[in-house]
Amino acid sequence: MKHLVTTLFLFSSLSIFAQKTIQIRVSNANDDLEEYIPGPNQTKTLGTMDAGSSDLELGSEAANNKDPQLVGIRFVGIQIPKHALITKAYIQFTVDATSKNSDPSELFIYAENADNPRTFSPDTLFNLSSRSKLNDSIFWKIPDGSWKTAAAAGQDQRTPDLSRLIQSLVNREGWNTGNAMAFYIKGKGTREAESADDEASKAPLLVIEYIVPTSISSRVAAANDDLEEYIPGPNQTKTLGTMDAGSSDLELGSESVNNKDPQLVGIRFTNLNIPPNALIQDARIQFTVDATSKN
Repeated sequence: MKHLVTTLFLFSSLSIFAQKTIQIRVSNANDDLEEYIPGPNQTKTLGTMDAGSSDLELGSEAANNKDPQLVGIRFVGIQIPKHALITKAYIQFTVDATSKNSDPSELFIYAENADNPRTFSPDTLFNLSSRSKLNDSIFWKIPDGSWKTAAAAGQDQRTPDLSRLIQSLVNREGWNTGNAMAFYIKGKGTREAESADDEASKAPLLVIEYIVPTSISSRVAAANDDLEEYIPGPNQTKTLGTMDAGSSDLELGSESVNNKDPQLVGIRFTNLNIPPNALIQDARIQFTVDATSKN
């Protein structure tokens, strides 16, 4: 009999397929910058960077949506292999000051559409807005009245889950372990976060939880683990329920051409070392052609 192969690409949160967590903090002053963008209360020159700022104003530089800006944040040396399963991700901010807080604070988070984004240039006009972004974005509604305490770095200062964006990046053909990722934030309202220019230990922190895929394969090894049973059909000439034991092949569909003698094929794979509750990302059975005359 012909034998078959099944290949399963597995993810699991159990110990043998352990979930991993990495944290990357912005450490270069040019990896978190602000660019002035169009808006009804913009008094600054469009496209210029607020380089050297000790903070990152998310939304607008001043209260009441004055001087809106695009914030760019780049994280480097991200040690995640290609096609890893991203289970959770967020950026953790730390409150810098509270005097400019404006509600509602409603922001959108984008990711740069690049395999390995280069660092930002404070002297280049439109350096943030000119970069290609993924079509997808994440909405972040910061709770009204929050960010009241300087140096706070809790749930309110944490973005929503960004795993959808990051999954798109690590699935890219050009992604390699150690590449960088860049994110962009804009919207209305104002919240002041620490930047790498001020306190490096409180600069934006990217946290990613992920699982590395594992693959297994199993080939049918016993003759009784791939059999055919004759089943009801308009052109059935065999005894229903009997097995075509000892057959040198597996006819998928019917034993003969023109749907004569339909049959049910059973295939059993053994010793599949898959832990309970594993997440199956992809699975398939690989067949090999035996003959073509009955096609």
